[in-house]
Amino acid sequence: MTAKITIDILESYLQCKYKCYLQLLGEQGTPSAYEQLMRDTRHRLRLAARDTLLSQYGASESVCHRALTTTLLAQSVPLLWDVTLEDERLSVRFDALQRVPGPSQLGDFHYIPVFVHEAERPSQHQRSLLELCGVILGPLQGRMPSYGLLRHGQDGHTRKITLHPNDRRLERWLQDMRNIQGGMPPPLILNRHCQNCEFRQRCHDQAVAQDNLSLVRGMGEKEITKYNRRGIFTVTQLSCTFRPRKRWPSSPHKVPPYQAALKALAIREKKIYVYGTPELPLCPTRIYVDLEGDLDRQFVYLLGMIVQSGETEERYSFWADTPADELQLYQQFLAVVKRYEDFQLYTYGSYETAFLQRMHKHTGLPTPADHLLTRLVNILSIVYASVYFPTYSNGLKDIGRYLGCSWSSAHASGPQSIVWRRQWEATQSAIFKQQLTTYNMEDSPLRKGHSRF
Repeated sequence: MTAKITIDILESYLQCKYKCYLQLLGEQGTPSAYEQLMRDTRHRLRLAARDTLLSQYGASESVCHRALTTTLLAQSVPLLWDVTLEDERLSVRFDALQRVPGPSQLGDFHYIPVFVHEAERPSQHQRSLLELCGVILGPLQGRMPSYGLLRHGQDGHTRKITLHPNDRRLERWLQDMRNIQGGMPPPLILNRHCQNCEFRQRCHDQAVAQDNLSLVRGMGEKEITKYNRRGIFTVTQLSCTFRPRKRWPSSPHKVPPYQAALKALAIREKKIYVYGTPELPLCPTRIYVDLEGDLDRQFVYLLGMIVQSGETEERYSFWADTPADELQLYQQFLAVVKRYEDFQLYTYGSYETAFLQRMHKHTGLPTPADHLLTRLVNILSIVYASVYFPTYSNGLKDIGRYLGCSWSSAHASGPQSIVWRRQWEATQSAIFKQQLTTYNMEDSPLRKGHSRF
């Protein structure tokens, strides 16, 4: 027997339909450290939001922990906290419902949903979840709410979110979930959420057994569906569709388009393929840069540098305790770079470029930002366009391990680095700081594999 649709399952559906399916079957996985951190953070923020709201409204103007019915709504209580709508298919718990003016079948008032989330910067994901809550609440009060409130982040910021109750997409989502609940499993499609999901290993093993097309990362659901319509469902089948162009590129400066079929061929034959004529700028002084940052809070807290000049190699790690220390970290980086007249900066991804541009813009310092950017080489862009490794993704870990690189921690990853950072912030323990600096320095296998490109 399948479970009822809960708020957690609504959220899982927005992340991955197959995760929603597994949860409706009652299966349980092993939460990653990052996923557990987010759960604990949300629980703590909910408790803080509850205390704040209950203190604002008072005991006489609020009701907590009740079943959500039309009768309860008709009582016109200003605040309903932790109420649950239950029927044969649903068991959706609302963090809170707030009474607002506006006619409904209840009277001259109705309720809007209030949702608590840990994200510092709300995304479409949280907006969609709030909209689904609004669609579920609407029939009970005879009116779809036109907006909801999102309380988010460590400081409990409140943001008014416009809802679109007539959006047919929302009804399609709910119907899709009902179909899944009724025994219609969705196709397994791996996506970005997989690295943090409790079912990550289970789904990966299943995908490998199926030779699932979604193993080739970077392909979205629409692209996979397009291939499926052509009868292509596996990585092996995709590899057989590769046809090299005899003349490409027409210009030496033109980047060849990404070839998913060639990536599949590299995986099938366990070979590295080079497409086009990639060029990697070289220089006697090579500076490898890698940043660790909190994307949600938009600040960089660790900058690692490896400087190779001739036979010498120097390593630097610059740390920021708080966002206010980010400027000092940036200045320390500039102080090292300014020692060299002729150099090349190497990164793996565009995060470092965005950081340099942001710091130059916000600080207004007379720094050679443009000069630095002209010397910066994003190796990932070269790999993505022209070098096809026999790995499912172009992620640094996948390619690094293929090239023979290793990390001290078996769990080293971007999400894990966020866990270590939050643990350091909570404890100020040197252990977590050392784990981060070690990971950051080891997260430069492109230096070790440089000669192979």
